[in-house]
Amino acid sequence: METLQKLKELDLNICTPEEIDELLNKIGPLPIMRTEYYKGKIFERAQRNKDGEPDFSTVDRMSYVPAEYNKNYLRASTPDHTMFYGSVLKDNYTIDDIGYTRITACSETSELLRDNSIPEGERIITLGMWQVQEEITLATIFDPTKDYEITYLNDIKNSYLRDYLKNCVSRKYRGLQTPIFF
Repeated sequence: METLQKLKELDLNICTPEEIDELLNKIGPLPIMRTEYYKGKIFERAQRNKDGEPDFSTVDRMSYVPAEYNKNYLRASTPDHTMFYGSVLKDNYTIDDIGYTRITACSETSELLRDNSIPEGERIITLGMWQVQEEITLATIFDPTKDYEITYLNDIKNSYLRDYLKNCVSRKYRGLQTPIFF
């Protein structure tokens, strides 16, 4: 709890990424699973237009800032390290699945969709569909204690838990006490 409090109290305008890393490493393993995405896999990406900003009209505007130009802390990006955010469209998708994927992407972008305490508001969000051009490995972030209504997320969670348990058993037989997370 002390470490989480220290993280909350950090002034992101003056602390270094190393200070954040040091505190995060004190927490221990985090439930992040790597997922391989094949060529052709589709993501929906949502970006919120700033108030008064014109509609996005170029691919570059819907893309991410190259690492060397990223000098701010964003949702998961840190100075000089950029993250690409997107919501994955499942294989063999239906028209409804596209809607769910877009809602997920928009929820990541707008507090109006995440925070029920905001009674009303208006946001302009631009959506873009992205297709993987060559196989990539990305982090899949989820809560391993939650049961999801979406089969795809439950499959990822269950795979993670199987790997976690298998890894714990493997380390126990080798005389190690704590699990390894990748």
